Amino acid sequence: MRRRNRLLWVALGFAGVLIGACALFATALFPPSVDAAAQLQAAEARWAAQGFIAYRMETRAGDCHQIGEFDGRHILSLKRQNCFDRIRTVERLFAMVERLEGWGLAAPRCAPSGCACREVRRVHVTYDEQRGYPKLIRLLPRRSIDWAYVFRTPSALERLGECTDPPPIVLMEVLSLEELTALSVER
Repeated sequence: MRRRNRLLWVALGFAGVLIGACALFATALFPPSVDAAAQLQAAEARWAAQGFIAYRMETRAGDCHQIGEFDGRHILSLKRQNCFDRIRTVERLFAMVERLEGWGLAAPRCAPSGCACREVRRVHVTYDEQRGYPKLIRLLPRRSIDWAYVFRTPSALERLGECTDPPPIVLMEVLSLEELTALSVER
C-alpha cells in the first residue's frame, strides 16, 4: 500500500516536471509580449507628439514600392507608386496594424502544405523608437504537427517534413521617413 502511494507520488512529480518543461518550451517558442494594443496605443501617442506638419515616406511591400509626400492624411505628391492598393500614410499603417490584430490569425488552422501541419500566425510590428510609426509589419507563422490528424490519416506521414516554420512574411516596410520643412512643402 505504501509502495503504491509512493509510486503515485513519483508519477505525479514526474508529470509535474514534464508539464513544467512543456510550459517552458512553449514560452520559448512563443515568448510573452507586451500587449499589442498597448504597444499600438503608445506608438500612436509618440507619432502624435511629433507634431509633423508634413513628411516624406518611402515604403515597400513585396514588389510594391511607394514614395510620397504627405501633409497629415493629405497627399502632397507621389514620386513613385506602383501599387494596386491605397496610398499609405502613417495613419493608414496604424489602421492596418489594428485591422491585422483583429483578424484572429492566432487561431490554429491547416497549414498551406496540408492538415498534417497546424499553423498559427502572429502579427509582429516593429515601431520606430523615437517617432512611433510602424517601421516593419510582419506575420510570423509557426507550424506544428497535428498528431491526431496524422494518426487518422496515415498518408499524412509523407508531409511531416513540411511542418517546419516558414520565414516571416513581410507585409510592409517603411524604408525612410523624414519631416518636410515649410520650404520644401511650398515647392
